[in-house]
Amino acid sequence: MSEARETEPAVLPPPLSVAEILAKREENPDDYAHVPEGYLAVHEVRYAWPVVWMIAPVAEANDVRIRTVETYGTWGGTSWRAYQKDDVQRVADAIAAGTAVVEPRWRRDTVEGRAAIDEFKRNRGHRRFFELLVPTVIVTSVVLLLVLLFAMGS
Repeated sequence: MSEARETEPAVLPPPLSVAEILAKREENPDDYAHVPEGYLAVHEVRYAWPVVWMIAPVAEANDVRIRTVETYGTWGGTSWRAYQKDDVQRVADAIAAGTAVVEPRWRRDTVEGRAAIDEFKRNRGHRRFFELLVPTVIVTSVVLLLVLLFAMGS
């Protein structure tokens, strides 16, 4: 990690209140059709806790109620977490007061947090490489097998 990255302060947007976040939903209500009443999607929690980059451990450490939401579409199903809005606001207030449980590595504004973000990004790149490598090897093997079978049959 560069020296500048360790010492430069993180530039973060100010936190939004849950009321402000819910008001933003009115701009695109269809985008929130699957979010349960009284809950926020993870990207909305990021507006309330801009200093936090690891939402799940902060939510767990501060007893935020979480619901697992499952949605289904043409290409199958997916599940994601929704966070109880009153708990999110309580933790936002606690973060502002300095009383929330937020480990330094879960924050965007600490050296430990920025190092953890950098490590996450490096590891994500490695995962993506291997996620692409396996299907590529399989497809290539199948194509070669078909070419060999076709050549032997001719």
